[in-house]
Amino acid sequence: MPSDAQRPLRFVAVGLFATAVHYLLLFWLVEVVAVRPIWLANLPAALLGIVSSFIGNYRVVFCATIGEAGTALPRFLSVYGLLWLGHGALMLLWVDWVGWSYQVGFVLITCTMAVLSYFFNARFVFRLQG
Repeated sequence: MPSDAQRPLRFVAVGLFATAVHYLLLFWLVEVVAVRPIWLANLPAALLGIVSSFIGNYRVVFCATIGEAGTALPRFLSVYGLLWLGHGALMLLWVDWVGWSYQVGFVLITCTMAVLSYFFNARFVFRLQG
């Protein structure tokens, strides 16, 4: 089992990967497919990023066992459902209401959600103590 001291670094690596998945689909939907409004394009992109995040956090960051999937998955989906809605609402506000750059908004909003994600993953989804 990897060291607990390495957990934040593993979280960042998994988060960067999941964020890249999210952003690449968002970019494709906005720039190639021309989905508008942008918040609508963000929803499926965020869902794919969330799936990537669960797999990485489950197996790499928190090193959960297969038997823990049944309890971790519903908690993860609850947390990430709220994060997904929050991300979508903030993108709606940032891009479609205020008119600012979706790229800048994506970075700032995603960083905020990452901090919340680590906290809720450690304390609620995978229930680490301490």
